[in-house]
Amino acid sequence: MKILSEYSIWYFLFCVAFGFLLSFILYFNKKEKAYHKKSFFLLFSIRGIYLSLIAFLLLSPFIRTENKISEKPLIIIGADNSESIKLASDSAFYINDFPKQLKQFAESLKDKFDVKLFSFGGKIENDFKGNYIDKTTDFSDFFKYVTEIYGNKNIGSIIVASDGLYNKGSNPLYALEKPTYPVYTIAMGDSLPKTDAYIKKITCPKTVYLKNNFPIEVNVQADNLAGNTCVITLSKNNKVLQIKEFKINSNKHFQSETFWFTPDKAEIQHLQISINKFDKEFNLANNNRDIFVNVIENKKKILLLYNSPHPDISALKQSFDMFETYDFEEFPVDNFNKNINQYDLVVLHQLPSSQYPLNNLISTCQKTSIPILYIIGNQTNISAFNQLETGLSISISNQLINESQASLNSNFSQFSLSDDLKKYFKDLPPLNCFFGNYKILNQANILAYQKIGSLITQYPSILFINNKNYSNGIITGEGIWRWRLSNFNSSQNHFLFDELIDKVVQYMLSDKTKTKFKIVTNSSYFENESVEIGGELYNDSYELINTPDVNIKIARNNETGFNFLFNRTDKAYNLNVGSLPVGIYSYKANTKLGDKNYDYTSKFIVNAVNIETEQNTADHNLMFQLATKNSGKMFYPNQLNILLTTLKENNNIKALTYSEKKFTEIIQSLFLFLIVILFVSIEWIIRKRNGTY
Repeated sequence: MKILSEYSIWYFLFCVAFGFLLSFILYFNKKEKAYHKKSFFLLFSIRGIYLSLIAFLLLSPFIRTENKISEKPLIIIGADNSESIKLASDSAFYINDFPKQLKQFAESLKDKFDVKLFSFGGKIENDFKGNYIDKTTDFSDFFKYVTEIYGNKNIGSIIVASDGLYNKGSNPLYALEKPTYPVYTIAMGDSLPKTDAYIKKITCPKTVYLKNNFPIEVNVQADNLAGNTCVITLSKNNKVLQIKEFKINSNKHFQSETFWFTPDKAEIQHLQISINKFDKEFNLANNNRDIFVNVIENKKKILLLYNSPHPDISALKQSFDMFETYDFEEFPVDNFNKNINQYDLVVLHQLPSSQYPLNNLISTCQKTSIPILYIIGNQTNISAFNQLETGLSISISNQLINESQASLNSNFSQFSLSDDLKKYFKDLPPLNCFFGNYKILNQANILAYQKIGSLITQYPSILFINNKNYSNGIITGEGIWRWRLSNFNSSQNHFLFDELIDKVVQYMLSDKTKTKFKIVTNSSYFENESVEIGGELYNDSYELINTPDVNIKIARNNETGFNFLFNRTDKAYNLNVGSLPVGIYSYKANTKLGDKNYDYTSKFIVNAVNIETEQNTADHNLMFQLATKNSGKMFYPNQLNILLTTLKENNNIKALTYSEKKFTEIIQSLFLFLIVILFVSIEWIIRKRNGTY
């Protein structure tokens, strides 16, 4: 502990001198001497002391304390909790013994290190239960979590326990960027080849058209089964439709076969693919796969008109080309001469512009209830746009442009977003938006707000506006091509960008019917994701309301089903029923507004996630490379004691010592306050006894 200033002692001496001088002035007079003959010098001293203290405290001195703090090295342990672990030949050990041993290992480290134990796979959780229920394995998500949460801590080492089989995210060897700490690995699972035949992959369209013949490609892997015959069966409702067979010529045989199927009804078709069982086959769970195909009658036609060539056009075209449910066309606006009524959705990029106001085309779309998605850019004529009465008005004084990121609106419930898509929003590059005042004139559903720097504004970035006879979607900036590129940079694919575009388009197409009550779901979910359902109810003025209760009954494969009550959001309804088993689900929602009853029925699919069962042989080579690339070593589960010794004897894993300085105002000291009160009280008592008070 140290007083802040080296001159503080002189301040104190000055205050003492001042206090006793003031006391001298008050007491060294004939009247005071006459009253206090015996206690004069005592009273003089007491008053001098407390006046000195008060004068010193009025200068607001500080006390500086300096503490040395030692921060233990942080050891982070991540254990793979995916399904592939329990497919190992010694699965009983990994289920019953390994979780206990890993926790004991973590406890043994705590005398010298701070220890954090996590499980990872499809999600990251504190602690490690060892139930191996995750449907995917994502190393990169775990490494990203560690970097974001503990990047500024004294990380001594990361320990990764896994079988090395990953099926989501980027390659683990490149997920960590030059860490300053070693990475040790624990090789789980069995790396010896198994006797097994399994369906490795099925390539099949999710959506097909009625009476169109479509292919189902089945890839089969057969290990250590040379000389046998493999039979692949395509079935529907347990009725065999087609059979294909092939001879297994080697102990590492791969075969691809294609079935052709023609649906005869517009509905969700449930098909099964299976292969025959073999003696001493290691895993039978991967011999069967379910396929769900949505059969529809026709495609939705989408038109994209643009003012001039732009990278956004290419990004949108590539996304729409991935969707089998859409018939997509794009034209420069000056070359378009077709009938607009043949389209189900129109996308206008930087239109209306000064050269092309498109008054007749937009008016026709509004009269015929064709939804329009506007993408605003610096070539958009804002004055002409405001005159369209889309429901959004933008006031600008000049053509200044802001770089604005899209910040997801947590209260948006009109359609659900996957967890990966929500994370994707956090890292989206900015769009080029007009600098001005954005005013929403009609009821709107805002998917994302503009984020300028670190400030999240109330200006919309992506919104949907429901008018009485038509609907509009608006993206208030150009540059979505960067979103597609960002998706590829982070995961080497465009799945999340395509998913976002698909959800926006699906929502706008479903809004074309302008029904007063509707339920919004995805057409399909996976068994490891939450099923989120949105609901909308409109009154006679076509204003969004959520006053009455909305109930829904969800049933799988014509079973009895369960009833749920929707939660109310700001203006609509939302329901999260959690993850559901694989199957075809039908639902019926109902509500009552005034004296009118409204019903809405539809279906959705929950698909199986079989990635973890496709491969049975652990990849210990990847675990070895992950460790050696990051200055660590690979160990096996029976070598935890050796790993413990290695960590404790690693002299590079050191405690971090630093000084923490703290400044405290002396005037806040209760002790000094009590001393002053004590001396004042003593003086008052003495004077009282002497008869001067």
